[in-house]
Amino acid sequence: MTSHAQRSVDAASTRSTISNPIRYTPGDRRTFIGGSDARIIMGNDEAVLLRLWREKRGEIEPEDLTDNLMVQLGSITEEFNRRWYQRNTGYVRF
Repeated sequence: MTSHAQRSVDAASTRSTISNPIRYTPGDRRTFIGGSDARIIMGNDEAVLLRLWREKRGEIEPEDLTDNLMVQLGSITEEFNRRWYQRNTGYVRF
């Protein structure tokens, strides 16, 4: 059972997180979950998932995805994908 004091702390930390969102920094993949990350998270390869977790925490250097065709196609079509999603869902995401 959660005490009243714990709920107060949790609520306060939530407010501070909301008022100070993590900013997207192009090139720093630690600040967001991309399509390649989502595939890993939803997959069943524990070693790859652990590597991603360690990358996001800054414990290891990110994998070089320069020669990964799927990543490059995603980068090139990112603006198109964003417009398509917004047009089809009505949800605008920056």
